Amino acid sequence: MTGSLSEALSQVKRLQDMLLHRQKFAGYSGPVRMISGAAALATAYLLDSMPVHHMTYLKGWVCLMLFCLVLNYFALVRWFMYDPLVKRRWGRLKPALEAMPPLLVGGLISCVLVRHEFYFLLYGVWMSMFGLAIIASRYILPRYSGWVGLFYVLCGTFFLAYNRLSFFNPWPMGIVFFIGEWVGGLILLLDHQRGRSMS
Repeated sequence: MTGSLSEALSQVKRLQDMLLHRQKFAGYSGPVRMISGAAALATAYLLDSMPVHHMTYLKGWVCLMLFCLVLNYFALVRWFMYDPLVKRRWGRLKPALEAMPPLLVGGLISCVLVRHEFYFLLYGVWMSMFGLAIIASRYILPRYSGWVGLFYVLCGTFFLAYNRLSFFNPWPMGIVFFIGEWVGGLILLLDHQRGRSMS
């Protein structure tokens, strides 16, 4: 009797886990995030070897941002079009849209800072706003994703408070995004594998 009861409870728990997993937003790709993190580190390396100029560094980081946006949204569109559980329902894209406000505000603040030549604040703003975008989506992302967002916010807050950070030192930006995206990508990857094993 006890054995059959514990077996029934474990089956109920497994069913709950499966339902929760299917409710999660699976439009973000773990490998793509890890590639984005490696690209951030590679960008820091390239900028460190280039002539020191504000526009050179700005163009380098903007190119990285565009590369990562194209890569991540390509993976998102691919998931939306071909995942059998999504069935091309537009409502499934809502979590991706909910992450946009912090990123858009971060872009607006960046434009203001560049206009007033406050370049030394950019890294802190970028880290903080990206972290807030992750935190805004933490309820529909795998467990521990919120901690990755908090990591970005704490790093951004530190660099905003420590305003002696030079815009011409690309390594803090490259290293923080490398760590954050690799850890975030690994969390997504492990969660995806766990979901497949439960199916």
